[in-house]
Amino acid sequence: MKTAGQKGVRTIVETVTYTDGVETGREVKSNTITTPAVDEVVEVGTKKVVAPVVTTKEETKTEEVAFQTKEVTNPDLPEGSRQVKAAGKKGVRTIVETVTYTDGIETGRVEKSNTITTPAVDEIVEVGTKKVVAPVVTTKEETKTEEVAFQTKEVTNPDLPEGSRQVKTAGQKGVRTIVETVTYTDGIETGRVEKSNTITTPAVDEVVEVGTKKVVAPVVTTEVVVPVVTTKEETKTEDVAFQVKEVKNEDLPEGSRQVKAAGKKGVRTIVYTVTYTDGVETGRVEKSSTITTPAVDEIVEVGTKKVASTTTNGNKNDTATTGNQAESTKKEETASQDQKVLPSTGTASTSLLSMIGLFIAGLVGFVVRKKD
Repeated sequence: MKTAGQKGVRTIVETVTYTDGVETGREVKSNTITTPAVDEVVEVGTKKVVAPVVTTKEETKTEEVAFQTKEVTNPDLPEGSRQVKAAGKKGVRTIVETVTYTDGIETGRVEKSNTITTPAVDEIVEVGTKKVVAPVVTTKEETKTEEVAFQTKEVTNPDLPEGSRQVKTAGQKGVRTIVETVTYTDGIETGRVEKSNTITTPAVDEVVEVGTKKVVAPVVTTEVVVPVVTTKEETKTEDVAFQVKEVKNEDLPEGSRQVKAAGKKGVRTIVYTVTYTDGVETGRVEKSSTITTPAVDEIVEVGTKKVASTTTNGNKNDTATTGNQAESTKKEETASQDQKVLPSTGTASTSLLSMIGLFIAGLVGFVVRKKD
């Protein structure tokens, strides 16, 4: 061999299509020999030697041929969506090479043919063009509550007989508040996420006393006394205070107050389960505590009407008149204070009292002037 042969390089450029990260198409863009092969130069001697045994044979190999992806529009599919209408199939390329052997050793290989024996089948992908109306998405928060069970804790009591139990503090259930964000699409619930989950009212542990006092065993006689245990429910009521709410009244003098609606106390009803042993109370548990009669808020009107101030000119008559008016005003204030205690009889009675007070003041002033 005078010059060793060198294989060339064939560069194949393929365009690969991916849909959602998955290969859905492959197309051969170019297939060129970028580095030509270098011929191998073999010196052939002319010296008479024993002729080598030269043989040839054909070898066949196959390669895959990538299929192409073609897109077609579909007006019935949502715009932007893609759907495979016909799956692509890879083709087969068959390459036949003539191989030369000298004394059983390969000394040459030549490509005899390179043909596509099985054509690739194109993949057909439908691309949607249908305009999609954006759905109306709304959210709102929903709140619900759940009961939280209380725990029972035991404490020893050396004054109670061993083995006996007595409720010292009644347990109360707590409240767990759960807030959820609910998503609606076109008015239909499509999602629900828990936003918060908190114990808004902690449960109150029930405390039970367990007796540890050793009881001296009584002398056993033929008569066994069995304690009589009974229970009964007791009900008691408590007052529930009412609240005072203020409202403005532009017809009342500024600073004055008048009860428009009297408040009423409510009633809380508490039911206890009481246990008696041989007629003696040995246990008491709160069964329920509810407001059976809600309190009624007291409504108080607060005057906002500006009252004109009275000027003094130094005249006797005016002084007397002013004094009488002051006395009249004092009477009006007394009447106004009395109204604070009494329930409201409406704005009509208030206006009537004001008119009477003004009339009395004018009458007194007139009498004083006449005497002078």
